[in-house]
Amino acid sequence: MDNPEEQASNKHLAGVNQFREMLYLFLSRAFSKEADQAFLQDSLKILNSLEDLSDLVEISQEEDIQNGKRLLREFFKEIEGREPEKVLIDLSRDYAASFLGIGGKTVALCESVYHGQSESLFQESYFEVKERYMEIGLEKSKDFTEPDDHLSVELAHMANLCRLIIGSDENGTEQLNYLRAQQKFMQKHLISWVPAFFESLREVNSSIFYRSLGYILNGYIKVDASLIYSLIEEVQSLK
Repeated sequence: MDNPEEQASNKHLAGVNQFREMLYLFLSRAFSKEADQAFLQDSLKILNSLEDLSDLVEISQEEDIQNGKRLLREFFKEIEGREPEKVLIDLSRDYAASFLGIGGKTVALCESVYHGQSESLFQESYFEVKERYMEIGLEKSKDFTEPDDHLSVELAHMANLCRLIIGSDENGTEQLNYLRAQQKFMQKHLISWVPAFFESLREVNSSIFYRSLGYILNGYIKVDASLIYSLIEEVQSLK
């Protein structure tokens, strides 16, 4: 039987990782394809969740997340009373113009483009992330035809690791292994290119909606890199 301290720690770890999984899945969906009505509803729920946070002070104080929340509130205020179909058409155009090369400068969504000199796909990072996915049995959906180092896939990988942490043994060994896997993936991959992606997004995207998501993504990556470190320390202290 766990002692009270261990029980409290396991409950805290489960709660934090449930939130982390939810946010990673949301951000993964955000950059995977055009928004639909269900995703707009999820965006409002995420905004409310970020507003209600009281125990994750880092999130409530992170400047980029605050800017993202502000822009997302502005977006929902702007679309009040508009026909949902027209809102989605506009967002579809924004997504295509920003990420699919329809229009001016395109913001690349794959890590490989941000490394090396060629700015091309299928470089070293592509093969590295495939190996990390294989280690935990993650397979990209056959319906999603983008490369494995696409932002959405990398974020889904982090969400999957959160789920594994929640379902792992409570003696800390598996929890530590998955947290360390997240820490390594964060430092090797997401931290190494998401800030550059975010700067490109800010330069070319006039859409309040996608700029808000970019701010939230960039801020959360910074916060979560620190949070993972804290969670590792918490689990280690109980072993």
